[in-house]
Amino acid sequence: MKSSNETKSYKINTFLNLFLKIGSLGFNLLTIPLLINYLGEERFGIWQTFISLTMIITVFKLGYDNGLRNRITALIAKDQKDEISGIVYGAFSHISKTTFFIAFPLIIIVYNIDPTRFIEDVTIPKEEIIYSLLIFLFFSFLNNILSLTDSISLGFQKSFFTSSVQFVFVFVFYIVIFCFFKIELGSSLIYTVLTYCVVRLIVYILYFFFVKKKFRLKVLKYTNIDSFKKMSYNFFIIQGLGLTYMYIDNFAITYSLGPVKTAEYSIIYKLFFSIINIFSILLIQFWDSSRLAYLKNEFVWIKKMIIRFSLLSVLILLGCLTVSVFAKELMFMFLGNSELEFERTTFYLFSIYTFVHCLFAIFINLFNGINLFSYQKIALVVMLMIYLSALIFGNLSTYGYNLILIIKIICTIVVLPILIVPYLRKFYFSTSLDVN
Repeated sequence: MKSSNETKSYKINTFLNLFLKIGSLGFNLLTIPLLINYLGEERFGIWQTFISLTMIITVFKLGYDNGLRNRITALIAKDQKDEISGIVYGAFSHISKTTFFIAFPLIIIVYNIDPTRFIEDVTIPKEEIIYSLLIFLFFSFLNNILSLTDSISLGFQKSFFTSSVQFVFVFVFYIVIFCFFKIELGSSLIYTVLTYCVVRLIVYILYFFFVKKKFRLKVLKYTNIDSFKKMSYNFFIIQGLGLTYMYIDNFAITYSLGPVKTAEYSIIYKLFFSIINIFSILLIQFWDSSRLAYLKNEFVWIKKMIIRFSLLSVLILLGCLTVSVFAKELMFMFLGNSELEFERTTFYLFSIYTFVHCLFAIFINLFNGINLFSYQKIALVVMLMIYLSALIFGNLSTYGYNLILIIKIICTIVVLPILIVPYLRKFYFSTSLDVN
């Protein structure tokens, strides 16, 4: 593989991802004011807490999604495509069994607890929250299995397939909620959860059969996951640590400040993470392309991309700070006369957090691609220890959710050297590092 070929493949996938992801982000942002008007601020805050569960549930794939992705790429690089069907159906079989043994006990536990005990100042009926949560958990575990289809597309260097599916899902969900709002269907978490889950399930079933036909995957009686089991468990640890760190915010805010404050935080979070998601469009293909480049010793291409991503992160910081100057005007245009309150300081803090998060994500994606796991685990453990300690001993009810942003900025700055130093040693000073 030549650098020029790698760059060409990267550009094609990135262009298609950019087009589709921007469309998805657009409908995601349009859905926010629509859901606030349909559900109200309190139910919207609960809904955002549910959405956080979606990412946490992905941990129960035990890292096999990323392990499968990397293994498929390696088999393609070695021209051993005949082995792909075996590992694909091995992963599906293993995760299906794991899901069965985890999901049903968890659903039974949730049914027998009162979730309102963990929510500050809630007025929504307890039954509505419980039934909505049970439906959400059941369908989320089903989709957890089907979403392994994303790993197949990513492994085959077709990342724009996943972006296409996400676009279709977000678009259809927006249309259905828009219809609910127009016909003045009573605001209900249950209707919203059912719509979200059923639409996603149907889209991913169709996606699975498309990918199966596209890549000529065969259903085999004999399957094998031993070749990437160790790699998958490393991904499982990293993913579990990362998702705990990323998505504990909404639970902490809901518990300490109530669902209305969760709604405020989530809206600003979504706006800035739209910027991060656009940046991640470039990183989607970088993960897989850097793995191929690494296997072929194309280190120059990797170094060039790291420099470009770092410079782009600086431009993103400047753009975010500029947008923050007009924060209140922006929120008025977006939400109209809403009762939600937004501080300009929060926007500035989110701007800095977006910058350091982008830098962190560059090296995480590179290390994921080359199976360099130890430094990621160290960095994430340090971040999580600092973050949880600050939440436990800090006073969130007094300082509000700005405290969370300050903590996260400090955490990321502290651990960045843990990732940057090994990168410099590996690619600039030729010091040997063990790669799993």
